Order: sequence, then C-alpha cells, then structure tokens
Amino acid sequence: MQRLRALATFRGDTRSLTSAEGGTVIGGIEYPDRATVVLAFTLPPNQVLLGFERLLASRGWTRPPQPTEDRGGFVASASSYAPFWGDVYCADSGSAQVSFVPAAGGGTYLKVQHIREKARGGCGPSRVMSAYIETLKFPTLVPPVGMSQRSSGGCGGGGSNEISAHFVGPLEPSDALAHYAKQLQAAGWRIGAPLANATVTLASAEAKDSESKAWTGTLMVTRVSPSELEVTIRMARPSDR
Repeated sequence: MQRLRALATFRGDTRSLTSAEGGTVIGGIEYPDRATVVLAFTLPPNQVLLGFERLLASRGWTRPPQPTEDRGGFVASASSYAPFWGDVYCADSGSAQVSFVPAAGGGTYLKVQHIREKARGGCGPSRVMSAYIETLKFPTLVPPVGMSQRSSGGCGGGGSNEISAHFVGPLEPSDALAHYAKQLQAAGWRIGAPLANATVTLASAEAKDSESKAWTGTLMVTRVSPSELEVTIRMARPSDR
C-alpha cells in the first residue's frame, strides 16, 4: 500500500509542481504513473489559483491544446477530464490537474495531481463537434482561471440561439461576466455596460452572423450557490418576414 509522503520524497518532476510560495504540503501519494499532492494556503482561492497558474507558466506549463475543430461556444479545455478534475496544464513531463477546496479562516487547500503520461491527462489532441446552430457562430470561450466547467449546452432555431455553461469556483458574477465580455469583444461583438443585483449580472450583446445579419441579446451570469455560477448567452435576429 502506498503511504502519504513528505515533499522531499517525491520525484523531481512532481516536486516542480508543489514548491509554491506560501504553500505547505500537508500530504500526498505517489504511484509509478502519477502522484497527488495537497497543499495548504492561508490566502483565499482566487489569489491562490491565479498565483499558481503564473508559477506553472514560469516553469513551462501551458493550457491544453484547443480542439482541432473550432466548435465555438464554451470550452472547458481539449480534455474531457477538465470538468471533473479542475484546471489542466501540460508539459513534457505529463499533465497537471489542479483543483481546490476552501479552507477554514479564508484559506485554501490545493490538490495537484501529476499524470506522467500526457495522453491520459488530457494533453493530447481532441476533436469536437460544432456547438452552434443557425448562421450565428459563437466564438470559442475559455473559462477563467480557477473556474471548472461542469456542464454546457445550447439550442437554436427559428431566429434564436442560446448557449450556457455551469461553473464551480471562487469568482463573483461580475468578474465572470467581464472575463467572457472581453473574449466576445475580441471576436468583434459589442457588449454593453453591465447591470447587477445580488444574484445576477448581465449585459446587452450585439453581433453579426456569416450573412452579416444583426443579432441582439444578453450575456448573463447567475449566482446559483456560493461556489457555482451559470453563464448564459442568448441571442435573436429579426424575422425574415
């Protein structure tokens, strides 16, 4: 039976994932093909996740490659593991799957799983089907750092088109809306000033489809629970009549 290990006993390729400033290793387990380490931080999840992503980037870790077909809409990552295991990062030594749990007193427990075979950890190429209907194409929308996409879907027809996705993580609705508004604007969409109450943040959206027809609608983020958000983009075009 494998036992919990101290940091110094992990192989070098895993130790590079767990030496984070402000983090204390509280346990872990290692097998020949993978290792899991849990670190404790006194900072809140959003600060820990942002700092950890910057740390991994400085050590050569990157996000998984995007799907080989541009499906548009909400994309967790090229990996089907991502919605269940958290954020995924890739390097020559394999893949890293990073997730978190809030700790008492405003701190964070960070779980880092290192899978030494890249193809198993979601870092290989992936093909996906188109996720848009009608002539309006949604741009590819990647999640914010620290937010894990658990499900997504969409529907369309009759002059309307809608996509939505469910997320778990520490961000506020206003932060999530700003994140997706920036991606939509980069794709040529016009996003209005946000409006908000205690549970919902929304903004108007305008775009043109492949036939240069104008579509209007909303980008909306709803607080479902203290750690869950639903992001919805609903668009419609004028009738052809």
